[in-house]
Amino acid sequence: MTRQQDTASIETLRGRDELQGWIISVRRKIEKQLTPEQRFFFREELLPEQELKIFGQGSSNVLVVAPHGFPGDDDHTDYLAYFLAKELNASYLINNKLFYKPGKQHPTGQPANLNQPWSSNPHTRKFVDILVKMVSTIGARTKATPLVLCIHGMSDANARKLCAGDFCLGAGYTSEEREKALAPGGAATASKEVIEGMLQGLCSRGFSATDGVPQYCAKKAIPGYLKSMEHKIGPTHAVQVEVRYLGLRDPANLVKTARELASVVRGLQAFKKP
Repeated sequence: MTRQQDTASIETLRGRDELQGWIISVRRKIEKQLTPEQRFFFREELLPEQELKIFGQGSSNVLVVAPHGFPGDDDHTDYLAYFLAKELNASYLINNKLFYKPGKQHPTGQPANLNQPWSSNPHTRKFVDILVKMVSTIGARTKATPLVLCIHGMSDANARKLCAGDFCLGAGYTSEEREKALAPGGAATASKEVIEGMLQGLCSRGFSATDGVPQYCAKKAIPGYLKSMEHKIGPTHAVQVEVRYLGLRDPANLVKTARELASVVRGLQAFKKP
């Protein structure tokens, strides 16, 4: 489906039955790209939908997070995060169409912006508590610095307008603050090796990738929050990964995108797998 068709279908959903029909249609497109084994686990682990999906037994030091996986928010980031986690043998914390950004009415779900970790919203507070515990557990179990990848979606229009590229990384700084933030002891939420490794890895695969875009810098989002909690949970490499839609995050391409992104992450020195 085109971006225009997909957005229109989301915006016109009026009831639970329509939402379920839309979910089934999207899943069918995704399942065409899967092996029988992948299809089995996709159904086993992501059905029923409209839940918070939590898996904390990943063998690597990666935690994949999708806080905006609700139709009309960051479309299909719940699925993209899931397949990325499977590729990396990672733990995951995925908002699978349960919570939506406040401001719109939906036939199902609860209003809560899970990427505002200082919020007093009870759903957000519960989500953040789970997140912090998972990060601490991963660090203790793997004896490595947790690598937290927060998967988000930027619109194609914003990607063009902001010159953000196919992928935009947020790690707690703007382009003007980049050099100082990435220096040892700086304010960046991930190391220079992680950021530059991801940028170079994406570009070497033919994608355009940027960092330091103010709208996506993640200072007040999950990466910034984890940075502020280092005195309690220890250091983390936390990166907000904004992915444009058409050709990358749409149902026909998101599985391939997960594989490409996983290949980039596996090339990082910070990636640890037993």
